[in-house]
Amino acid sequence: MQHKKSQIATEKDKIIKKLTQELAQEREKPTIAESNLLMEKQNNQTLQETTANLTQKLSNQEQNYANLINTYQITLKDKEKTELLVQKEKSRADNYETQLKSIVQALHQ
Repeated sequence: MQHKKSQIATEKDKIIKKLTQELAQEREKPTIAESNLLMEKQNNQTLQETTANLTQKLSNQEQNYANLINTYQITLKDKEKTELLVQKEKSRADNYETQLKSIVQALHQ
């Protein structure tokens, strides 16, 4: 009978110890959940900042691209104008050369 009481007391102690551990774990869960929530909020804030930065960079890149296209188009127009001007000046120079040759020939006669 004494052995049975001792065995029951040992079982009771084991159950109390197990329940005490479970209670301690259950009490830690809100703290852990709160800590996890705080970390998620911080991660979310970081992601929002990263998204904002990337959005700004993308906007800047799009503006740079538009500026480059505009500059390229202006350069092409300037090139065409320059080529026409060069062609006119060459034509004028050829015309002057022809006139000078005519004058030189007339003077040698």
